[in-house]
This record gives sequence, C-alpha cells and structure tokens, in this order.
Amino acid sequence: MRKQLRLVLVAVCAMLLLGSAAAQRYEWRDVRQHVRIEPDGTVWVHDERTLWTNEDFGEAFLCVNLRGRQRLRLLDDSGAVDSSTPARALVQRCDLGTELVVRFDQRVQEERVRFSYELTGTVNAHADVVQWYWNILEREHPPVHGYRLVVEVPGPMDEPFDAFVHRYDNTEEPRVSLSADRSRLEVEFDRIPDGDGVEIRYLMDPELFTISGRDERFLQFLEEEAELAGIAERPGLWQQLRWLIEMT
Repeated sequence: MRKQLRLVLVAVCAMLLLGSAAAQRYEWRDVRQHVRIEPDGTVWVHDERTLWTNEDFGEAFLCVNLRGRQRLRLLDDSGAVDSSTPARALVQRCDLGTELVVRFDQRVQEERVRFSYELTGTVNAHADVVQWYWNILEREHPPVHGYRLVVEVPGPMDEPFDAFVHRYDNTEEPRVSLSADRSRLEVEFDRIPDGDGVEIRYLMDPELFTISGRDERFLQFLEEEAELAGIAERPGLWQQLRWLIEMT
C-alpha cells in the first residue's frame, strides 16, 4: 500500500509540474526595431523589447537565421534597459544560426531588453539594384503586442526603387509609410502572433553604395513582388516595369 501511495504521489506531482509549465505564458511587448543600412552593405540593428511572463524567467533571447557568408556581431550596448537586476548580454548557437541572449542574475517577471548588433553579408549588390531581403522579426517567438520598425537607407532615390513588407499568415495588415524620397521605411503592427515574422525587401539604388555587382536582377525582383501582391495578370504591367527601369 505504501509503495502504491508513493507512486500515486509521484504521478500527482508530475501532473502538477506539467500543468504549471503548460500554463506559463510569455509575451513580447512594445517591440521597437531601428535598422540603418550603410553604403558598404553593413547593417546596424537596434532592437528594444519587453519580455513579460505570468511566472518568471532567467533570460530573454531571440534566434537570428544566418546563412553562408552572413555574420552577426553583438554590440556593447546590448543588455537590460533600466533594470534593477544585474544582467549580461551574450551570443550562442541556435538551430537557425546565432542566438542573442540577455541573461539575468535573478529570475524576473518582466524586463525590457536591448539587442544591438551588426550584420554583414546580408546586402546583395547587382548592376541595377542593391537588395536587402531580411526577416527582421524572427518567426519563432512569443506573441508580440505592439511593434514598430524603422529602416533607413544611405540616401534618397527615385521610383521604381521601393520597399516591400511580407507578413506571412498574420491576418493584420501593417501600417506602412515610405518617405517621399524612399530613404526611410516605417512599419507598425498592433499584434503579431507566434509563428509570424516580419520580412523586409528593400530594393535600392546602386548609386548609393560602394559595393557593386555585374548581373542585372531588378526586373526579376519587381516581378516577384508583383506576383506576391496578386497583380501578375494586370495588362501591361511588365511593360510598365521595364519602361521604369530603362528610365533610371
């Protein structure tokens, strides 16, 4: 009987622990990302966000997908923002590439953190266009409540150079603003569910950059975006695109 009672108690404790873990919820709140693209193709990212949970946590982290020649360098101002709990920022490997971590000395329930980093190898230069095509908000994340992104490029440019926002399966349409000189993009969401990232495709004037390429890809990129937007069958679209490119 005692043995059976012990087994029952162990089972009950295990169920309670599993129930507690399942009940824990995480949220990213007030995510603010500021991106600056330099003429040499270096990209600077300043990312501030608040992590909240209904219980507690010891670290906040995100995983950045890096491929091939792409590299990330964590900057010194990364860490906790105005926190009374000591914390340190570090990088380590994750399934998709590099994980950025802010680790606290004590477990906390809500903290604002900053991930500042440099990206290299993410900007691709061609003879007629320079492209930055990047998943700026990771797809695997807790639900996001409040999101704002600003992307700045090296200088002004004319049509048809443009910026595009991809939102995957998120039903909420972003509020998007592109400055008159096309050098600054702003994107806002009220909410981004888990599993939905924010992907930016910025097609920029090669005259703004010190890097260069030989192949021509601008028309292909515009056609891909037109197809994604569902206007691939619009009469005369490709003729209009070709005319715009020839005029640049």
